Amino acid sequence: FRGVQSRFPLLLPILKEHDVATRVVQAIANNRRRVVMPWLCHLVPMIRVLPVGLFDAIANFLGVNSSMKAFVGRSAPPHAAEPPAQRESA
Repeated sequence: FRGVQSRFPLLLPILKEHDVATRVVQAIANNRRRVVMPWLCHLVPMIRVLPVGLFDAIANFLGVNSSMKAFVGRSAPPHAAEPPAQRESA
Protein backbone atom coordinates (compact mmCIF):
# COMPACT_ATOMS: atom_id res chain seq x y z
CA PHE A 1 0.00 0.00 0.00
CA ARG A 2 2.62 2.46 -1.11
CA GLY A 3 1.47 6.02 -0.55
CA VAL A 4 -1.21 5.27 2.07
CA GLN A 5 -0.99 7.73 4.93
CA SER A 6 -2.42 7.87 8.43
CA ARG A 7 -3.22 11.16 10.08
CA PHE A 8 -2.69 9.59 13.53
CA PRO A 9 -0.28 6.66 13.11
CA LEU A 10 -0.36 5.77 16.81
CA LEU A 11 -4.16 5.38 16.71
CA LEU A 12 -4.54 4.07 13.17
CA PRO A 13 -1.22 2.67 11.97
CA ILE A 14 -0.72 1.47 8.42
CA LEU A 15 -0.67 -2.28 8.90
CA LYS A 16 2.22 -4.41 7.69
CA GLU A 17 1.31 -7.41 5.52
CA HIS A 18 3.35 -9.84 7.62
CA ASP A 19 1.70 -8.71 10.87
CA VAL A 20 -1.80 -9.05 9.41
CA ALA A 21 -1.03 -12.47 7.91
CA THR A 22 0.38 -13.68 11.23
CA ARG A 23 -2.71 -12.54 13.14
CA VAL A 24 -5.04 -14.14 10.58
CA VAL A 25 -3.19 -17.46 10.72
CA GLN A 26 -3.28 -17.35 14.54
CA ALA A 27 -7.01 -16.62 14.47
CA ILE A 28 -7.64 -19.57 12.15
CA ALA A 29 -5.52 -21.85 14.34
CA ASN A 30 -7.48 -20.71 17.42
CA ASN A 31 -10.84 -21.03 15.63
CA ARG A 32 -11.60 -17.31 16.07
CA ARG A 33 -14.19 -15.86 13.72
CA ARG A 34 -12.88 -12.29 13.65
CA VAL A 35 -9.61 -10.39 13.54
CA VAL A 36 -9.85 -6.67 14.29
CA MET A 37 -6.85 -4.52 13.49
CA PRO A 38 -5.78 -1.92 14.49
CA TRP A 39 -6.99 -1.82 18.08
CA LEU A 40 -9.00 1.40 17.59
CA CYS A 41 -11.34 -0.48 15.25
CA HIS A 42 -12.79 -2.26 18.30
CA LEU A 43 -14.56 1.04 19.04
CA VAL A 44 -16.37 1.22 15.70
CA PRO A 45 -19.49 -0.73 16.81
CA MET A 46 -19.95 1.66 19.74
CA ILE A 47 -19.42 4.74 17.55
CA ARG A 48 -21.91 3.44 14.94
CA VAL A 49 -24.78 4.25 17.31
CA LEU A 50 -24.05 7.94 16.80
CA PRO A 51 -25.93 9.87 14.11
CA VAL A 52 -24.43 9.30 10.66
CA GLY A 53 -23.22 12.89 10.34
CA LEU A 54 -21.34 12.70 13.63
CA PHE A 55 -19.86 9.30 12.74
CA ASP A 56 -18.70 10.70 9.40
CA ALA A 57 -17.22 13.77 11.12
CA ILE A 58 -15.20 11.51 13.44
CA ALA A 59 -14.00 9.41 10.50
CA ASN A 60 -13.01 12.58 8.62
CA PHE A 61 -11.17 13.95 11.65
CA LEU A 62 -9.22 10.70 12.04
CA GLY A 63 -8.34 10.81 8.33
CA VAL A 64 -10.09 7.54 7.51
CA ASN A 65 -11.73 8.95 4.38
CA SER A 66 -8.55 10.51 3.00
CA SER A 67 -5.89 7.91 3.82
CA MET A 68 -5.85 6.48 0.28
CA LYS A 69 -5.50 9.80 -1.59
CA ALA A 70 -1.77 9.31 -2.19
CA PHE A 71 -2.06 5.56 -2.87
CA VAL A 72 0.13 4.54 -5.79
CA GLY A 73 -1.20 1.04 -6.53
CA ARG A 74 0.06 -1.26 -9.21
CA SER A 75 1.55 0.23 -12.32
CA ALA A 76 0.26 -0.98 -15.64
CA PRO A 77 2.65 -2.81 -17.96
CA PRO A 78 4.11 -0.36 -20.52
CA HIS A 79 2.23 -1.91 -23.45
CA ALA A 80 -1.13 -1.59 -21.69
CA ALA A 81 -0.96 2.22 -21.79
CA GLU A 82 -0.36 2.38 -25.54
CA PRO A 83 -3.30 2.43 -27.94
CA PRO A 84 -3.57 -0.57 -30.28
CA ALA A 85 -1.60 -0.17 -33.51
CA GLN A 86 -3.60 0.62 -36.62
CA ARG A 87 -3.23 -1.88 -39.46
CA GLU A 88 -2.62 -0.49 -42.88
CA SER A 89 -5.03 -1.75 -45.49
CA ALA A 90 -3.45 -3.46 -48.46
